[in-house]
Amino acid sequence: MSEVDTDRYGRTVADVTLPEKTSLNMRLVYSGMAWWYRKYAPKDKTLEKLEAEARKAKRGLWQDPDPTPPWKWRADQKKKPKPKASQHPETCRATEKERNAPANKSVSCVKTLKNG
Repeated sequence: MSEVDTDRYGRTVADVTLPEKTSLNMRLVYSGMAWWYRKYAPKDKTLEKLEAEARKAKRGLWQDPDPTPPWKWRADQKKKPKPKASQHPETCRATEKERNAPANKSVSCVKTLKNG
């Protein structure tokens, strides 16, 4: 693995070489299992070509006539209003502070039934 950058979430962006000396990054893009993320590899003509070939052959995610890029999906999710607790069949009775606690903290939730 060869570190290239760190994204805004603190995750490592890297080129990954498999034991047989092939690029995992290229293999995933070629098979349509990953997008060529231009922000981190804007001048990578190989990834550009592999994605174009995968699109043309309708491999992997390119079978969908209008796939949604992950960065657009995340942005769209941020725009959606958060549902109120009363709209959920299960309501968490934890406080706002507890719900926003780190993942290693446990929060007790109580299942409530909708009146019907």
